Amino acid sequence: MIEGTRILEGMFPQFVTWAEVYSSQEEPPPSPAPSRGSGRIPHFFVSDLDADQVVVELKCLAAQVHTIALRVLMKAVPELSATQDIAVGYTGSDARGEKLSKLSPIELVVFTRDKEHPLIGRIHETARNYPRLFFRELEIKAPEDNLLQFTNTDPNFPQNVPFPSRVLDARFLGGCNALWQETKGAFLNQVSTGTATINKWKSSALGRAVKALKETKEGSTAHGVNLQAGLLTFDDDKIKGVKYPLLRTLQYKVDLLCLRALKEGKGEGVLPLSIAERIDWLAKSKIHTHGGMDWAKLKKAYVTLLLMYGASQEQYAHKKADTISVDTESLNEMADLVQKFAASEFKFLKK
Repeated sequence: MIEGTRILEGMFPQFVTWAEVYSSQEEPPPSPAPSRGSGRIPHFFVSDLDADQVVVELKCLAAQVHTIALRVLMKAVPELSATQDIAVGYTGSDARGEKLSKLSPIELVVFTRDKEHPLIGRIHETARNYPRLFFRELEIKAPEDNLLQFTNTDPNFPQNVPFPSRVLDARFLGGCNALWQETKGAFLNQVSTGTATINKWKSSALGRAVKALKETKEGSTAHGVNLQAGLLTFDDDKIKGVKYPLLRTLQYKVDLLCLRALKEGKGEGVLPLSIAERIDWLAKSKIHTHGGMDWAKLKKAYVTLLLMYGASQEQYAHKKADTISVDTESLNEMADLVQKFAASEFKFLKK
């Protein structure tokens, strides 16, 4: 049990007690896929959710993930503590403090002045030696590289599109902190002049997610969500419950607004890493005009969708079911809210 995770412990008891097993070097044991169309579909019930408390508890889990990852990495590559040439961090759900399942390994990012540095091979070997903890491939960037363009490992998106949110979300783990800050600074400079690249990301990543949500609301179940029946399907390949039509739409819209804020010279040094806290920041920062958005409701919807996604992952990971049911009315209300948010126009105020 992790102190301070009362709500999450009740919903995800297997995950919040995973620490030592998760840092094992053993491959996850193979097991048969969950049966389809047989037996009772488990129902995931979310009562009157305290979104702020859930965010606090997610941070507790994220801190444990960080501690384990740092311990494993520094034991395998102790030279990182003295190097000036390499900074290691991670991105994705771990960096945002949102992970609720062992199905999502940590995605390491290496910033370096020398891409042939021998320590990089050791870091890569460590990632491959701990398949339960780390994603097996690294993303390696120099400060002078295009930091808005990242290799995309998501099978639902093409490889040749920009992903500025990868560095936007990245969290420092170990190595040279000065190099990490230098590269983050270079990223901010690229954001300030990268309008065309960010617009391309808007049309490709956000546009694709919005399209998936639109099709889902029109009755399609191809993206893992059945709004009419309140069913979420997960197969750990291309169908992942609420992830693509709902979570990604909301995440990418929030990230787009944050990138626009950074481009306007706002948010540097104070922008949170988690999407829920970025929603709070956008609501309170007074850097834009939009009078019709219920930010508290949007944040609660986001946190609820995260929990639904985690429930789908855990049911699948423990081979219980590939489909869960949720409250149909609340699911549709959240879909309406996310669609409204994605379509909303925001005008940023001048300095």
